[in-house]
Amino acid sequence: MPDSVVLPPQAARTIEGLRDTGYEPSDALEDIVDNSIAAGATEILIRVWMNLAGEPLVTVSDNGHGMDEADLINAMTYGSEARPNPASLGKFGLGLKTASTAMCRQLTVVTRGTGGGAPQAATWDLDLVQERNEWLLQRPEPTPEQVELLDEAAAGGAGTLVVWSKVDRLINDYVNPAGKAARNALQRRVDEFRASLALTYLRFLRGDQPNQKVRILLNDEEVEPWDPFGEAFGAEMLLDQELPVEIRDADATTTKASFRLRAFALPPRSELTKDQQDLARILTANQGFYVFREGRLLAHGTWLGLRSVEPHFNLSRIEFSFDHQLDDAFQIDIKKSRIHLQRDLQDHLRRLVQPAIAEAENRYRKNQRTVAVATQGDLHTTSNTIIGQNRDRLVTSTVTPDGAGQATVHNSRGLTTISIGVVPDDTPGPHVVVQDSLDDGLLWRPAIANGEQAVAINAGHPFYRRVYLANRRNGTAIQGMNFLLWGLCQAEWAVITEDEKEHMDAVRREVSRVARLLANELPDVETDDEPTTADSGS
Repeated sequence: MPDSVVLPPQAARTIEGLRDTGYEPSDALEDIVDNSIAAGATEILIRVWMNLAGEPLVTVSDNGHGMDEADLINAMTYGSEARPNPASLGKFGLGLKTASTAMCRQLTVVTRGTGGGAPQAATWDLDLVQERNEWLLQRPEPTPEQVELLDEAAAGGAGTLVVWSKVDRLINDYVNPAGKAARNALQRRVDEFRASLALTYLRFLRGDQPNQKVRILLNDEEVEPWDPFGEAFGAEMLLDQELPVEIRDADATTTKASFRLRAFALPPRSELTKDQQDLARILTANQGFYVFREGRLLAHGTWLGLRSVEPHFNLSRIEFSFDHQLDDAFQIDIKKSRIHLQRDLQDHLRRLVQPAIAEAENRYRKNQRTVAVATQGDLHTTSNTIIGQNRDRLVTSTVTPDGAGQATVHNSRGLTTISIGVVPDDTPGPHVVVQDSLDDGLLWRPAIANGEQAVAINAGHPFYRRVYLANRRNGTAIQGMNFLLWGLCQAEWAVITEDEKEHMDAVRREVSRVARLLANELPDVETDDEPTTADSGS
């Protein structure tokens, strides 16, 4: 009996199975761009279009060092030989093939090396491999159209062209493949590519990487870099630290490396111009860590397991940069779209970045309270009007403030002296008023506003944000909550006595406490870029 048996994988099943490695369209395209950058390209031209029959086509050409025949065959091999430079953006020897066939059934590479000569081509056609069940790499002559596309970037010199044809996974199937709906879907995909390229290759597009500034054109329009850290419009850097790491391999060899952390707090939308808001893109999808390997973005919009995504972290963005020496330590995946942190490193990161995150969160919450108060005139206009129209038949007590935080309540049970909030005369109202905060973290309390009996509502209480502002376009809901809280104040004044006033205060504190706990279980909402005028016209 032999000690071992060579078992080459079955071609048809394997090549089809490798299509399903989880590539998103932008990830797949960027794996091709990685190869261009690894080849030293300074010019990368991407075209995404649809022919008259409704078949999408994608090409990527560059002016990198290109390949000779041996290099081309190696590049088209599944599990190709490792690149001599470990810092290369192309890492596993699979990306060109698996990324391409995740989107298409035919991959063609046309290349011209630095030695000159005629371009060479190689093609993987999944339909042929499926039919023959063999690893059949075709070697066609490049077409004149392919050479023309190559030379758009290479200008007759060294370079490479990658062609995706038989593209079946870039957009959905449509009844009319060449119709308007399909073309609109393809354009949306192009827009998605542009936004992703602008961030993923930010440092190459700006020329931040040593000796390699890259120009990327998508459908003849240059891709402009997007800086998520907002230094151009006043973001504050709250942390900048280089952290040393010692890595021990299986041979007990120790390698010293490091990674860099920079934490930023962006200004809130209310402090930015419209153009700056467009640049800032303050959304939940953009908060958290931005992970760069060798200057190339791997992941963003993630907290790396440190915390959950919440809108109140929207102003917090953290740069996490490292080089190839930490690839194994961070377990970089084949798609280069995630990293894995060991628990002790997660804990260390959490301690380092927590003060910066807390500061960004504080700015966000403070701004939200300010916005909530500033917009109350619109949000509560109808409630104030309706209460004003009906106050004479609803109010059954008289409240007389003394100007020093005390008031006398006269109701059917006699006279009672209470503590009361007096709202400044210029506060919108006068029956429902919103304040930045209330003592003891109360959700509401009775108040006097412009001489009228009022309810003061705490904009800093989570109930206000997660219930009131979540329903800001539902005028009936806003009015109903306002009527309830104003009615509770009227009921309190109607029955309060000296013996019961402490009980009334205790009930209000306890209800506010319970409402806080329950409201924190509700989803948070984003509001500072949207009008809050639901109550004004229902």
